[in-house]
Amino acid sequence: MDICEDCPLKKQVLDQGPFSLSEIFKIAMPQSKAGASMVCPDCGFTLAEFEKRGRMGCPECYTHFAPSIEHIIEEMHPGTTHAGKCPGLSMKRVDLHREMQRLKQDLQSAVQEEAYEQAAILRDKIRDLEVRVESLAEEKPEPAEG
Repeated sequence: MDICEDCPLKKQVLDQGPFSLSEIFKIAMPQSKAGASMVCPDCGFTLAEFEKRGRMGCPECYTHFAPSIEHIIEEMHPGTTHAGKCPGLSMKRVDLHREMQRLKQDLQSAVQEEAYEQAAILRDKIRDLEVRVESLAEEKPEPAEG
């Protein structure tokens, strides 16, 4: 969720004191009696506790409460991939893994469509990338950029 410095002060969510994620959730998530009574089947955590604390009780809570909190998570994290800094060598590995995932998806599609020649080409590209990833694992890390 992108919040400028002035908006929380105007809405009296934050004073000049510490940041309160739970207060942001209270504003972004309208109270609903049905939603507040939802309980995680794994840990017993409730949606009301999430609204109060601003964090989940266990990893399963994210799945269980997804319909109620999706819009909040999307506002807080406007993407599904990491966009932060990464050491040079690690970034190369990340790029190779992303490419490998894309190729594996393409391979599955090619097999489903019975495009076996294309599937063989994709399989070979995946193998080449796996070799490159292994060779990068043996290299020394480069200093982080930035």
